[in-house]
Amino acid sequence: MSRRPAGRLCLAFLVAALGGCGSEPPDPVARVRVSPAEVELPYPASAVLSAELEMKEPLAGDTAGAAGHPWVFVHLLDDAGAVARTFDHELPFPWRPGETRSAPVELWQSALAPPLPAGEYRLTLGLYHPGTGERWSLETGSPEVAAGEYQVAGVRMPPPDAAPELDFAGGWWPAQEGADRQVLARRWVQREGTLGLSGLAEPVNLVLGLYVPEAGEGVRQVLTEGAEAARVRVSSPCSAEEAVVDAPGYHRVELPLEVPPDGRCTVRLEATFVLVDLEAMASRSVSLERLSVTHAARD
Repeated sequence: MSRRPAGRLCLAFLVAALGGCGSEPPDPVARVRVSPAEVELPYPASAVLSAELEMKEPLAGDTAGAAGHPWVFVHLLDDAGAVARTFDHELPFPWRPGETRSAPVELWQSALAPPLPAGEYRLTLGLYHPGTGERWSLETGSPEVAAGEYQVAGVRMPPPDAAPELDFAGGWWPAQEGADRQVLARRWVQREGTLGLSGLAEPVNLVLGLYVPEAGEGVRQVLTEGAEAARVRVSSPCSAEEAVVDAPGYHRVELPLEVPPDGRCTVRLEATFVLVDLEAMASRSVSLERLSVTHAARD
């Protein structure tokens, strides 16, 4: 989400006529606390923080209930205050004043993109209307970086270690550049493809961010012969677990991988459908939006 000032311009003649413009700041709609307050994010790993929201007020300015599930914007700012990464997401529960709920805030350095420079970063957060972009005031006990944007945590980027080598085989499209600082690069798979990871020295948690588009005007969904429903299966001989994606949208898939002696694991994505672009006559099924590899926690 682009950073924009909230509120309306207060012209001088209106100030004189009305005795000021917004002399009283809007009441915070929620009290927000993010923990932990400091986190390390090595490349190409991910980290999960928790945001506790004490919802206090209705969301003023809402139209037709569009903010029943408002969006959270999360910015990673470098030492110059520039946005290095964004991690925006829909609030995973409805807005109900009087309730206190917790939501995960996941950060990542995707192996599909270059690592961020080592150093100290600031994590900021805000709440906004998904249709209008309007931001609401929050109570965080931390500095307001911009209108409706609050510093909530510090993030340290250590110098990158040797990342696993990635090998894409099968029906993968070439890598494509992303459109923003949330998805910097992506790879589409046509129907099935394998992802090889080598150079692993110990058990890891592999996290994949997968996006399945919806069929619609000009895009036709075609099931594989014999398939009863559209789904994507993710599996690996290095894991006792597998995942199945059976709906459009963005999906987080996590697989714990036990590393064999040669340090190489293969992950397989298999779709029971393709989406055919009738104008371009091109077919694809699922997009790999991000990939992170985090060392597994030891007992």
